[in-house]
Amino acid sequence: MFLESSPGDVLVFSEDLIHGSFGGRATRRQLNLNFMGNPRTDEQLYYLKERYSGGEEMRPLASYINSDRSRIRRMVARLVELGFEPADL
Repeated sequence: MFLESSPGDVLVFSEDLIHGSFGGRATRRQLNLNFMGNPRTDEQLYYLKERYSGGEEMRPLASYINSDRSRIRRMVARLVELGFEPADL
């Protein structure tokens, strides 16, 4: 099955869907957002760590961890608690 799209279209689908594009250019941009619930079971936690370990997606910024603003620190506190290494940006 093919889904035709045009520049400016927004496509939303699960990461489990096999997908690709044809005819892309070097100037083509892609933005992806991942949403997930807070892991509550050992199975969910295992999945999260296996899926994202070694990647950049879940690494909290060191500047957020050390922010003077408590709201910013709270935003990344769970990632720190789960053991994701800080990113130095």
